[in-house]
Amino acid sequence: MNATRSLVSLAVLAATLWLSACGGAKAPQAPGGGPPVTVRSVALAPVEWQDSVQALGTARANESVTITAKVSETVQKVNFDSGDDVEAGQVLVDLTGQVQLAGLEEARAAYKEAEQQLRRAEELAAKNLIPGSQLDTQRATRDAARARMDQVRAQLSDRVITAPFDGVLGLRQVSPGSLVTPGTAIATLDDVSIIKLDFSVPETLMAALAPGQAVSALS
Repeated sequence: MNATRSLVSLAVLAATLWLSACGGAKAPQAPGGGPPVTVRSVALAPVEWQDSVQALGTARANESVTITAKVSETVQKVNFDSGDDVEAGQVLVDLTGQVQLAGLEEARAAYKEAEQQLRRAEELAAKNLIPGSQLDTQRATRDAARARMDQVRAQLSDRVITAPFDGVLGLRQVSPGSLVTPGTAIATLDDVSIIKLDFSVPETLMAALAPGQAVSALS
């Protein structure tokens, strides 16, 4: 009797194991009973590695100047507007110079008269009608008249303000009729054909810097 019960128990156990095997294996699950974990693979390959340094800097124009007056005078004409592109030598402002213009005409007349007197003195000296000292005096008078004329011309040039180089003008700070004095700001002029970048790098990275390295700037 006992032997018969043992055989029946073994048969039930065997049938249970066979049914479990026929059910098939289940996919592995993530811990906690979640969905299966997706695994992706990437092939590794060598690439060129470049280090970079970020720093705050200041952009500066290649050349920058404030256009000012050299004399005390009234603005007669302004030949530019804010933000204009100008070329070197372009006339920006004309200042009134009536006194200087009158002085230039007077100096020209004096020079012309001195030149004529010198020619007469040379003719007389060639005929030994006047001493050589008188000829030298007349030549000195002519030279002084020419120097005076050049001086007045220089004074007039100070009343014509021009651009010293190509660039972009800033805000116009004078108007026709304005009184300007030496040092009065008329406008700023910047040459932006080349931009200079001023920035600092940590001392620990100075050894890694070399001429020709690329620099990118963002505003």
